[in-house]
Order: sequence, then structure tokens, then C-alpha cells
Amino acid sequence: MDSSVFEHFPELQTSRLRLVKLSKEHWNRFSELLAYRVNPKALKTPEAVFQKTEKDYSEHTAINWAIMFEGELIGLCGYFRGFKNDCGEIGYVMHKNFRNQAFMEEAAQAVIQCGFEQMKLTKILAFTNLDNLPSTRLLEKLNFEQTDELLDGYTKFALTKIHFHERRSS
Repeated sequence: MDSSVFEHFPELQTSRLRLVKLSKEHWNRFSELLAYRVNPKALKTPEAVFQKTEKDYSEHTAINWAIMFEGELIGLCGYFRGFKNDCGEIGYVMHKNFRNQAFMEEAAQAVIQCGFEQMKLTKILAFTNLDNLPSTRLLEKLNFEQTDELLDGYTKFALTKIHFHERRSS
């Protein structure tokens, strides 16, 4: 993996979105994003999540982008749990008012492209509950393939650089 993204945080741009480093200025809006979490072990305060995000980034085990639309934080997308064997795990959350408008697909494409092209990842994984139809559909649109593996009741999806580029060229 090319770790240069940990020397200078890469801001990403799409046709409608700016993906930037999460900062304390995002805290007010950020607490609304945390409300969706159902995991009792999940960090609950913006300060705790921000501190963990900063720590993980400084240790080169995660990189997360704040998704900005017209200057407003609408979601988060990034890589979690390290980069063993040049493989990243993508995760995301979108504010309820901005769902079903293809914002997350647009943001995830940029994060995936950064993962394959800048970070030189060879594979990207995602885990979701199959009952989470919006997430499952998003992963399918992004050309992830469902595997037979489970992790704590979540189904594993995988994407290789070749499959990502097949989607982009079609």
C-alpha cells in the first residue's frame, strides 16, 4: 500500500461533492449521523469519534472523509480496520435527508478510486447486513461481489481493482 495519503490528507472532488478531512467544525451535524448507530459498543459522542478518527489516521489504520454538499456535512465515507495485505474495508453513513439521491454512490466511487489509484489497494471489502437493502444495492452498483463469508452476522462483499474498472468503462 502507498501510505502517502497519511502524509497529506487527500481531499476528493466529484461533480457535486467535496470529500474533506473530518474536523471539529463538523460536530454539530455529526451527532445526527451518529444517531443511526445500533451497535452498543459504538462511540456515541462526536468528540469520541473525532478522537478515534484522528488516532486511527495518525496510526495509518484508517482514513475517513466528511462528505460535503453545498458546504454542509451530509455523510461520512472511508476505510476502517487497517490495510493488511493491501486490502481496505470501506464503510459509510449518510444523513437521512440526503439518502436516495445517489450522493453515497458518488462519494464511494471517489473513495474507491482513491483506494485503488492513490493508495494502491488490491482489494476493497465491505460488510453489511443483507436486510440493509440500500447498502446492499449500493455495493452491487459499485460492482462489489457478495461472498459466502460472514463477520458477526454481516455479509462480506469484495471488490477488486479489475472489477471496479470494468464498471467504470461500461
